[in-house]
Amino acid sequence: MMNLDLKEIIEKIYKNQEQLSAAITYYRQKNGNDQDFVDFVSKIEPGMFYSTELVSLVADKLQLLNSSYLYNQFNLQDILKLYEIVYKQNDLNIDSFKDYILFKVNVLDSNEDINKEVKEYIEKLDKEKEELVKISESIS
Repeated sequence: MMNLDLKEIIEKIYKNQEQLSAAITYYRQKNGNDQDFVDFVSKIEPGMFYSTELVSLVADKLQLLNSSYLYNQFNLQDILKLYEIVYKQNDLNIDSFKDYILFKVNVLDSNEDINKEVKEYIEKLDKEKEELVKISESIS
């Protein structure tokens, strides 16, 4: 019979998240060393990219690369795709959506369908709010 040690699994999850969070904080604060950041990203196991914080960090830092050699290996649409991944993985996170929209408007200078996207997003948030209000009222 197989055993499931949930406490051990939870402990591993917390440990991994703490390590990842520390690395993300470190690289958010660190500026200027493109190669160090590229080395960090290249060593990340593909399964770690489930973290929207990590994907957001990569998108943010790619915009700040000083090396034209590195910067020429991708285009701005690639960065937009990263922001899109982040907000779609966590579609109720307003900050993720704002990052996506602001990148489209400010960096890509693309206003196409922005108002429509924002309006649809607000409607989605309103529906979620209504559900929370119903839950709260049912508890009272």
